[in-house]
Amino acid sequence: MPAEIYLIRHGETEWNKEKRFQGNMDSPLTDLGRRQAVSSAQILARALKEKNQTLTFQTSPLGRARETAVIIQEHCALSKPVIDLRLREKSMGSWDGLTHEEVKVRWPDHQHNWKMREAPDGETFDLCRDRISKWLGDQSGVVVAVSHGVTSRVLRGHYLGLPREEAMRLPVPQGVVWRIYRGKVDVLES
Repeated sequence: MPAEIYLIRHGETEWNKEKRFQGNMDSPLTDLGRRQAVSSAQILARALKEKNQTLTFQTSPLGRARETAVIIQEHCALSKPVIDLRLREKSMGSWDGLTHEEVKVRWPDHQHNWKMREAPDGETFDLCRDRISKWLGDQSGVVVAVSHGVTSRVLRGHYLGLPREEAMRLPVPQGVVWRIYRGKVDVLES
């Protein structure tokens, strides 16, 4: 039986508000981010209500995802999430911690790369897709995973067989849950 994955992006962070690339750096959730995590938990609770299968709960190792996972755990009575390094955000290299405007000014010749979220010295799209592909291949049963914006684009795009440019244009709202199952990706909202 194919895995049924419920993918959640972490709630809004201080750096999200400032339009900073976080990559493998971190910033705490805002009050809105904590409310978004509660909203995701409520959506997830409704989606899992009828599930009788064993559930696996996983999270990225980064603080913003772990904080979101703890909120979801508390509101959905889930077991403690297992940390999986493959769910971490795509590294932006030297762009980590910089605002979008700072990147545009410092790397004016990299406008296409900026839109594709690929810094000259960061993790490439292909490397991120490969790690996500391996993660997907290891999943079975019902899986709840807390991850990040760019990584979720790569994961959903890879699952749907989308080309890179299309995958990187996928929306990455916070406070929703994506159900990835049987060749489809559906967004579940409150």
